[in-house]
Amino acid sequence: LIPNKRRANLLQFTGRCWPILLAAAGLLHGQGPQPPLLGYLASDASEDASAFSLRPIVGAPGTVVVGGPIALPAGVTRVVPIPGQSFGIAESDAGSGLGILSLGVSGAGVVQPIANAVAQADLVAFSPSGQVALFYSAALQQAQVVAGVPANAQIVQTLDLTVLDGVPVTSIAVSDDAQAVLVGVSDGISGAVWF
Repeated sequence: LIPNKRRANLLQFTGRCWPILLAAAGLLHGQGPQPPLLGYLASDASEDASAFSLRPIVGAPGTVVVGGPIALPAGVTRVVPIPGQSFGIAESDAGSGLGILSLGVSGAGVVQPIANAVAQADLVAFSPSGQVALFYSAALQQAQVVAGVPANAQIVQTLDLTVLDGVPVTSIAVSDDAQAVLVGVSDGISGAVWF
């Protein structure tokens, strides 16, 4: 038996959560009202690109549900969701360059290629607003600044990072105006930040 006060609290909590849980259950089966989309959970497919999956996170603080994998366009091997947006940067197995992918709760749109973008990015970062992206390619030793995300994405600057002399790039950041780029490097013993 549950004491009366605890039972009342449990019933009150359950009563508040049921509408969100039912909406989330309807969402997972493609019907009913749509609960708030909080973001996406991307799997790590570093070993096997075919194992990549992207799942929506829906609900409200305290009542969150991770949905099933959403359907991605054929050939998409990786998606980096833009925080707070319903878009992501998509990478494909065709090596055709990175593109913008609109995301929903149960599916995704068509990849919109970004002209002259690298085929694969080892690191992807977004400005605080999510309207500017930064791609880093270790193989090319370069970074690309992309402004106008998501509607008019275009490369506005390409940075040659061969001056780093092969020191591994460990982190990157970009400003909302696409003018400031930070590159963190480290050899495992010491590191630096380049501006």
